[in-house]
Amino acid sequence: MNGFPRDKEERLLELLEQELGLFDEIREQTIKQAGLLEADDTEGFSRSLDDRQEIIEKINGLHQEHDVLMQSYVSFSASPDGEKIETIESASGRLDAVIRECIGLNEKNTDAAKGKAEEYIKQIGEMSHRRKSLGKYAQSVPNNPELFDKMT
Repeated sequence: MNGFPRDKEERLLELLEQELGLFDEIREQTIKQAGLLEADDTEGFSRSLDDRQEIIEKINGLHQEHDVLMQSYVSFSASPDGEKIETIESASGRLDAVIRECIGLNEKNTDAAKGKAEEYIKQIGEMSHRRKSLGKYAQSVPNNPELFDKMT
């Protein structure tokens, strides 16, 4: 029985661990973003999005090689002579769990960000309405100092 090549196994494990570390960073950024949204820190939130995008770009850089090796492993393990390699299965499972957690956290943040955007739009509308009302009031008041200065 031919086993999965040891060098491919080691490289796949290395890539899985690197991706796991990067997704841990994304999880931490996502948790941080929730706090920034809660605190209305739009500048901090924007910087955090930039930091998160850098991490995503690192993941994308690893992902092509990861996909090729994983496809090779899946083909091997599904073959009649193939077998599952516990270390790869375990690392892949941990990575999947962290990705699912990140997706859940991100969905909450997306909902919170949409809520904040709606709140800001409403506030802008209210400010615009007040400004227009103040302008109309200023136009309706005659420019007559006697109306305001009767006590002198």
